[in-house]
Amino acid sequence: AGNGTGGSGSVRAARPGSAAGRERVGHGASAVPPSGDGGSSAVVVKMRGLPYSASDEQIADFFSGLRIAPNGVSIGRDAGGRPSGEAHVEFCSDNDAQAAMAFNRQRMSAPGGGSRYIELFRTKQLSSGARGRSAAAGDAAVAAPGGGA
Repeated sequence: AGNGTGGSGSVRAARPGSAAGRERVGHGASAVPPSGDGGSSAVVVKMRGLPYSASDEQIADFFSGLRIAPNGVSIGRDAGGRPSGEAHVEFCSDNDAQAAMAFNRQRMSAPGGGSRYIELFRTKQLSSGARGRSAAAGDAAVAAPGGGA
């Protein structure tokens, strides 16, 4: 009973290169298959405050040591296709998602120096239309005919 800072494990701050030698599940490492098509045991964590240049690999590094579902990182984009500073990350289990919350209010290094304060929120689903999209597919997803300004 507290502020969540003295939980069952220590809070690990993300550091550039901290995932060296560790598996990044969902990015070529031995991913644990999700349980069923609906992902009933998987839980999504929403990230807010990301550097606009953050990649899905940098997001996976932020959660080093936790199991992220294959293609489980979805970086939000605005109507113009630019990164929104938010992302949804689908974890392989409720335990991984719970452990991810230990990273709430930690900082992520931004390319070119500095760092950003990251807020995390538990949720049961990805943002509408985000399921199955990766950052690489995001550009094609927003290129609709006649869309835009």
